[in-house]
Amino acid sequence: MPMNSVCVLLSTYNGEKYLTPLLDSVVSQKGVALSVVARDDGSKDNTPSILSRYKEQGKITRLITDSNVGFARSFHRLCTEAVPSDYYAFCDQDDIWDSDKLLCAVEKLNACPNDIPLVYWCAFRSIDKNGKVYKQRSKRLIFRNQYNPLANSLNCNDVRGCTCVFNQKAMDMILTLKEGSYRYHDWTLLLIASAFGMDVHDPEPHISYRCHDTNCYGPLKFNFQSLKRGIKYVFNVELNHNRSKEAQEMLELFGDKLSPEQLHYVQCAANYLKDKKIKKQLLKCKRELNAIPAPMRWFIKFAIHTNKY
Repeated sequence: MPMNSVCVLLSTYNGEKYLTPLLDSVVSQKGVALSVVARDDGSKDNTPSILSRYKEQGKITRLITDSNVGFARSFHRLCTEAVPSDYYAFCDQDDIWDSDKLLCAVEKLNACPNDIPLVYWCAFRSIDKNGKVYKQRSKRLIFRNQYNPLANSLNCNDVRGCTCVFNQKAMDMILTLKEGSYRYHDWTLLLIASAFGMDVHDPEPHISYRCHDTNCYGPLKFNFQSLKRGIKYVFNVELNHNRSKEAQEMLELFGDKLSPEQLHYVQCAANYLKDKKIKKQLLKCKRELNAIPAPMRWFIKFAIHTNKY
């Protein structure tokens, strides 16, 4: 039986410190027909040289060296350059993949109907800058009901892009979007699956997620510095209209394709600041809000009441 093909989409930026172990773990994947498309987002260090060496060795299929546009635009450009495959996987520059990461994803995705957008994502173990494990397994939020999976994913995004593997239907929907029309490649991918297909969560970790001072976001060890960073993240991102902005994007990108239940919640979330009546409608979406487990449910309601949702 032929192996499934998987195209890994790697975006890099000043990643020389951790890039080599990441690449070694990616090219060591077992049980899949692998291709790797890498794009460097304007690095100023030796990252392009490292990528070029792997390209010369035949371990990178396609290499794009370009100017800095930010991670979401970079991953979108990677999608447009992807090698046609059964499945696609986002990849960050500083993690370490288990050798069965892609095979486990493919096996779970193959058990699902392939005529809808599918997104697989797995748990991860957290490692520090030296590769030492300090948390064995991440956990996902378990919602009380699945009445509106799109609302669940809009309210609580547990997904890390580096854990995602998705099918052609999901890729096709990404490719209908314009570069720069969305802020987060992984969150948008999850919302697509939640609205029009399904997401498949694997509670077993198949990747070591490296948390350090220069990566975007991640569960750092608890200390004074991580506490400061966490507080800053909450106020600068989580309580900075993060969800309403994402709802606005979904409304603009897919508003004509949403079901009535999905559309009602997304419209309320996107426009609740414009009219107090719409804000009341949002707070009356009991089935969606009460689906969120506490204490996250309290946080979401606090964000809405304080106009920070």
